[in-house]
Amino acid sequence: MFRSVFVADTLGSPSADLAACADVIHDNSVRTLMARGYVAATEPAQADVILRSAWSARPVTAGRPDGKVSLRLWIEDPSGRVLKTFDAIVDAQAGLLTRDRVSEAVRTKVGAMPMAPTAR
Repeated sequence: MFRSVFVADTLGSPSADLAACADVIHDNSVRTLMARGYVAATEPAQADVILRSAWSARPVTAGRPDGKVSLRLWIEDPSGRVLKTFDAIVDAQAGLLTRDRVSEAVRTKVGAMPMAPTAR
């Protein structure tokens, strides 16, 4: 079990528009975790676990002007072992993703986590 979480910067943005969503991913992750009773750590060393996120992209194919992108979030312990993964966005057209859509996807997936254990 863990209580404090450091939210790391999002990795691997396939476009400038999606790179601009990094703050949306971070801020919504922090707010949602705090609403579930977790403590948002300001440094990785202060956290029980780290919430990481990364974009991945499939290449553009013939007849499709827009590649598909996915956003995965995962929680890892200090040794780097993955404890939980969240596929927030899967194979979406990059050009159709807005900040609002990314925000909602992150809130939905992170918000599905159980409530934090009570402080001892």
